[in-house]
Amino acid sequence: MAKEFVVLGFDSRELAEEARSLGAELDRERVLQLDGAALAYRRDDGRVELVQPMRLSQAGAASGAVAGTVLGMLLLEPGRAALFLIVSVSADPQKAIDALRPLAPRVLHTTLDPAADQRLLAAFTDTPAPGRP
Repeated sequence: MAKEFVVLGFDSRELAEEARSLGAELDRERVLQLDGAALAYRRDDGRVELVQPMRLSQAGAASGAVAGTVLGMLLLEPGRAALFLIVSVSADPQKAIDALRPLAPRVLHTTLDPAADQRLLAAFTDTPAPGRP
């Protein structure tokens, strides 16, 4: 399975931390392979904090992390957070999407192919993806 870089935005650090926990659970259930995760949030005083409980693998992080981190930091407002993930997605990522949907993530950046990127975006914005009902 190919490693993909996904950056999800959340309205709070708590939601991002819950998503990170869900990712770890989905990894244990073998729904996806979580190869790395980091959480970044902007404090009320404007400072950016980075929490990196799992080491980001060099494989996917080298190309996408710099662009994704910059993109995520530019879009974060005080109190908001971003979750950076290096994952190997199973053939059916729907279980992961269904688990994360209640946390209302926003897709900030991915290295997914365009069709998968659009499906993920549509899943989290409640709009149908092209070619799907």
